[in-house]
Amino acid sequence: MITKSQNELTIAVYARGIRNIQKQLEPYERMIQEELGRLFPSLLDEEKDGVVDWTCDIMNCSSDDEVFETLERIRQIQQEKQKKDWICKYCGKNTYDVDCEYLFGTNHVSCVLSNEDESEPLKTVEQLRSQMSRMQDYITQLESRLTQLETQYEEPTN
Repeated sequence: MITKSQNELTIAVYARGIRNIQKQLEPYERMIQEELGRLFPSLLDEEKDGVVDWTCDIMNCSSDDEVFETLERIRQIQQEKQKKDWICKYCGKNTYDVDCEYLFGTNHVSCVLSNEDESEPLKTVEQLRSQMSRMQDYITQLESRLTQLETQYEEPTN
């Protein structure tokens, strides 16, 4: 049997204390992850800087203010990622901040209409299917944008 020094026994006691604390923290960690997933659903799909990484950042915050700053940083990063997806394929300009009345999917209505004037009529069933698929994508994007706007809208109070 190997005898342990007093220093080794002390280290083992401290390590056991840390393990016990970690077991107490795990439920809170899971709750933070769940709330982050509800607040920022796109984080659930990310491997890098996903819910787990942001949870660790939040758990290491030294104050509530720092937690709120971290949440705001996540919000800004998510908005920047969304903005990159809103590019008109005809003119290449960002359409994120354009009113949805002037958009057809993520494209400017004017760009789509001017492009349709120049394009040839659909000749094959495959072209028709492709056009219908693009229109369905536009509808899905519009629904997504409307949902996003609805969640960000705050009813004015008097």
